[in-house]
Amino acid sequence: KLHVVNDLRRAIEAREFELFFQPIVEIQTGDITGLEALLRWRHPGKGLLKPAYFIGLAEQSGSIMLLDQWALEESCRHALEWNRLSLNRKLIKVSVNFSPRNFPLLDCGEMVGRVLRSTGLNGKLLNIEITEGALVKDVEASIATIRYLNEMGVQVHLDDYGTGYSSLLHLSRLPVSHLKIDRSFV
Repeated sequence: KLHVVNDLRRAIEAREFELFFQPIVEIQTGDITGLEALLRWRHPGKGLLKPAYFIGLAEQSGSIMLLDQWALEESCRHALEWNRLSLNRKLIKVSVNFSPRNFPLLDCGEMVGRVLRSTGLNGKLLNIEITEGALVKDVEASIATIRYLNEMGVQVHLDDYGTGYSSLLHLSRLPVSHLKIDRSFV
C-alpha cells in the first residue's frame, strides 16, 4: 500500500492520469446528450489502471481532492471546447464523479465554483455524480452542498443507488436531479 501511495503522489506530479469520455445517449433519438468522464492512470510500468486500483488509496492518503479537482478542470475544459465546436448546436453536458470522501464538504462546492469561473463553463453544462455512500455520512452537509451546486446551475446525480445504506427517506430529502440505479437492482 505504501508503495502505491508513493507511486500515486509521483503520478499526480508527473500528470500520468487521463480522462476517457463515455457517451450518454438519449434512447428515443440516439443523440449524445452528454459525456461521463472516467479517470484512468497510465502507469509507466503497469499500463492503464482503472480506479478500483487506486481510488481507495487516494482517499486514504488524502490525494483524492487533487484527483477530483484535476478531473473536474479537465472535464470542464473539454466540455467548453466540444460545445464551442458543436455543429448541431445541441449543448453537451459533462458528468464528473466525485469521491464520497470529498463531497459533503462545502469546500467541494467552492472548488466547483472556482473551476467553473476559471474555465468559463456554464454550470448548466456540468453534472456531478456521487454515490449514496457520500450522503449517509452527513445528510445535512450533503443537502447544503447539493443546494450550493444547484445555485450555480450544476446538477447532482446520485450514482449506483442501491449499493449503500441510504433509505428512501433520505432520497426524498435530497435535491438531486437524476438517480442512477445500480445494475444489481435492474
